[in-house]
Amino acid sequence: NPQWPGPLLFGIPLYVALIGLLNAQYTITGFDASAHMSEETHDANTSAPRGIVFSVVVSVIMGFILLTAMNIGITPDKVFPSADGTPNGAAGYQHALDSAATLSNAGPPVTIWIDAVGQTGGLIVLLLVIGAQFYCGMSSVTANSRMIYAFSRDGAVPGSSFWHRINPRTRTPTNSIWLAAVGAFVLALPYLYSPVAYAAVTSIAVVGLYVAYIAPVFLRLRAGSKFEQGPWTLGRWSRPIGIVATIWMLASSFSDDAPT
Repeated sequence: NPQWPGPLLFGIPLYVALIGLLNAQYTITGFDASAHMSEETHDANTSAPRGIVFSVVVSVIMGFILLTAMNIGITPDKVFPSADGTPNGAAGYQHALDSAATLSNAGPPVTIWIDAVGQTGGLIVLLLVIGAQFYCGMSSVTANSRMIYAFSRDGAVPGSSFWHRINPRTRTPTNSIWLAAVGAFVLALPYLYSPVAYAAVTSIAVVGLYVAYIAPVFLRLRAGSKFEQGPWTLGRWSRPIGIVATIWMLASSFSDDAPT
């Protein structure tokens, strides 16, 4: 049997563990949207941090439910042959072949859904996921456009005078919204010819996000007692949570450099 290269962490190759951390990272992103929308929020000094905390809590709970359901729904007897190489039942084996032929490019989750609840049920679940992805995309564009507007207002973006304009009818930064939408579309284009290039772009984006997330946490740790706390604070837990968060970010971000 081939030996796993590199050091082991709890019996798992270190680079495999680091890559696994990246999967956990990208599912809990976007919680900073509350901060980006703070200028349009009542009582932002408490509402924005409360939104960040609860978005993470809800993501953890719903993510656990989703992953549990996905694992329970896996039916290896319909996909994998027996130890001697013969199919585990002709009907189940043919079902797996039909599912793969129908949605060969849809990815493993869709195959799991189809195997668990049938093709019609699996497609219904896929439709729900597409709807959820649409709303996640809209949320990302909304938060991104507000960041573009804020940076433009401070003159930190080329063409700032154009991007920070407010539409008098909608009272929103329409120009920034279009820039965010077009930019996201351009970044998604590589997927049409190279899924690997798209995965690289999204992985870099995740690492970049968490570097941005952890920067104020790290600076708050460095400030120590000099830091002036606001109305929302973690109290005595602020420092230990900040240390754990910084270590977690460093470990998970290095996973993007791990060999695949």
